[in-house]
Amino acid sequence: MDKIELIAKPPDRNPEEVTNESVLDKLKTMAAEHEDGESPREPKESDKKVNDDYTMEHAQAEEVDHDGLPVPKGKIPIDSNFSTEEIKKLVELAKEETVIKDDIHVEVVNRDETFGDRVVISEEPEEDRIVGEK
Repeated sequence: MDKIELIAKPPDRNPEEVTNESVLDKLKTMAAEHEDGESPREPKESDKKVNDDYTMEHAQAEEVDHDGLPVPKGKIPIDSNFSTEEIKKLVELAKEETVIKDDIHVEVVNRDETFGDRVVISEEPEEDRIVGEK
């Protein structure tokens, strides 16, 4: 099963205030900032080594997010930029636009109001799918 694990940022508003429009506006703003070179930032020597394969030479070939993790060219860092409710809305919108499959779901695996929830986006396991769905 493929999955993506993210740290959601702590909510800055009530979950009821998170709308499709507010999430899309935030995503568009981030995309525009990324195109303008404002975010993510250029890597610094002080950025931590992420794993044995990651080196400063790799980081200099890429941009990094605010945690010092590499962001592939043409991608927007979602990790720590969206609240749990905003992540759920992004997944709903992607399903509506058929960008992702309907069997993708969001699960909060650890709640933390101070530092942000740990969220997993993954495919629903086959044994949990309704018979006849693929």
